[in-house]
Amino acid sequence: MNINFNDIITNNEDEKKLINYISKSDNKKIEESMLIIEKYTGYKLNDFINDLENIDIGLMLFIGLLEALSGQNIFKIYSKAFQAIISKQYNNVYIRNKIMEDVSNKFNISLDFLLDILKLFNNYVHNDKTDSNTDEEDNFDFAKLMDIPLHKDNSDSSSTDMNDNSSTDMDDRRLTYMDNSSSIDMDNSSSNGIYNGKPNNMYNNGLSNIPAYNYNNSYNSTYNNNFYDRDLYSKHKAITKKQRKVYIPVALASIIIVILLSVTFLSPYGLNISVFNEQSHALLEVKGLTLKYVLVAVAGEMYDINVLIDGDQSEFYREYGKDSYHHYLWIRDTYRKLPSDKKRHLKTIYSSGFYEGTLIYLLADLEDEAGVNQIVYEIKRSKYIPENIKIAAEEFYPYFYEEHLKEYISINRITYDNYAMEMNKMIQEEKPNILEFIEETSGVKYDKKYKPVIYYTMRPGNALGFIYKDSYISLIPGTENNYDNLFYIPYHEFSHGIFNKITTTKEFRQAADVLKDDKRMYNSWNNGFYNIYYDWYDWCEESLVEGFTMYLEYKSKGKLSNSITSIRPYDKQFFEYLVDINFDPETMDLKDVSVRFLKSLDK
Repeated sequence: MNINFNDIITNNEDEKKLINYISKSDNKKIEESMLIIEKYTGYKLNDFINDLENIDIGLMLFIGLLEALSGQNIFKIYSKAFQAIISKQYNNVYIRNKIMEDVSNKFNISLDFLLDILKLFNNYVHNDKTDSNTDEEDNFDFAKLMDIPLHKDNSDSSSTDMNDNSSTDMDDRRLTYMDNSSSIDMDNSSSNGIYNGKPNNMYNNGLSNIPAYNYNNSYNSTYNNNFYDRDLYSKHKAITKKQRKVYIPVALASIIIVILLSVTFLSPYGLNISVFNEQSHALLEVKGLTLKYVLVAVAGEMYDINVLIDGDQSEFYREYGKDSYHHYLWIRDTYRKLPSDKKRHLKTIYSSGFYEGTLIYLLADLEDEAGVNQIVYEIKRSKYIPENIKIAAEEFYPYFYEEHLKEYISINRITYDNYAMEMNKMIQEEKPNILEFIEETSGVKYDKKYKPVIYYTMRPGNALGFIYKDSYISLIPGTENNYDNLFYIPYHEFSHGIFNKITTTKEFRQAADVLKDDKRMYNSWNNGFYNIYYDWYDWCEESLVEGFTMYLEYKSKGKLSNSITSIRPYDKQFFEYLVDINFDPETMDLKDVSVRFLKSLDK
């Protein structure tokens, strides 16, 4: 199988030169580039092909090919960085982006173009794997390779200074922002997961008859299974932790461990949010799709659309655009193709409305690259999952993934990676401290310092939030792909950690009990869907949290957009109440204010 680089269309002359140059390659040259990877990193491709993001493998193969074609030490320049990526000792996203920025600048090519090239290598690498060795070459000069001028590079040296922490402007960068999460130890966790111990405390920004969702990932032994992941709720033991080699030189740490020292925050988007001023490990991070979330969540969405919810949902999905509508069609049509026994297993897993969240939290213990086999194994060994659901999961998930979801993920993955890349670019520039902003605005502190993490999911209008060890995780739909609107759903999800301290009090519950006589509030909950996913107190909390989310948006931007509408009973009234009383956390208690508001609804 040869790579057809001519499939890439470009009008840029430097990009055309690069295509012409690498088009000289054949299978033998690409095999030689695999040997170059082994020589400089100490790993054969088969050693890590199932453990890394596809973009990382494609990047290594591409740079290895440049060395194989030129006979110069191109790969050697990045070898220590690639060792760090393979052994996953640091943030792979940061290292990957530094390499791609450097290659893009040196060759005067766009990151979009570079990404298109890497996708071709991603497709190729799993069809041809060999082991061998090759000799070292001389030092490499990018400018001499094809007589391509260096891009705004005033240095005398053509090699990358991997100790340089400066960043270059990224106009349209579509890099993948996938990272690895640590494993869960529920016995040592400071939280049981979702607020108030509820597995499905989900956010729905749409019609009242649309269910809420989370998204999961899976493990498998093949490249295509190494998709992305994240998870949710319920006490359970942690399990698998990968053992990794540790031999990253100290010099490399300077490009990965970033200390953020900003003190003020002046956003071009006009956001008045506290700036992050601590170590970067707690800076907000956005990640693309992850299989351990996507597998569980997409299957759950399929159950809701085709079984739980009466009537056609196409108009709801159309409201979110063409991509969302096509997603709906895929969900609907895929369900129709399922054999009857697989439909029965799907119902077993999701009919209670409880175990979707439980599974997501359970699977958070897995690596982000976990495949479907590892997901099933984790479910089967859990003491928190009933036996009938374990059996159904073992039968349904591998089939659903292999026959339907794998291809669907491969089609959509780059889009979500691009979203994450763009959001992370802005976050690195502006360094918003979203959790501190919520604390300051509410006057309530979280139990501990958390790292906020956002994962993209596929279902429009729905989201989910939970605490996983030291991370506060928010799952958001792909429709939230504009930085100006990125924070609204996380405001909601992260604010549950504040309001959970309020809604567990005697005063709140007494006020909430009285509200059961409010037909508007009660009927919106007791509709055959929300009363499955929420108990009554959770539902009352939802209204307060959504109103406070509007207030956070108002405080950060100085106004509330007209596009933000009420999605819970009395949510906008609570927002207006906070504005009317000029809520001041220095002199007012958010719990007292919330209880007074609920009592005012009974008048």
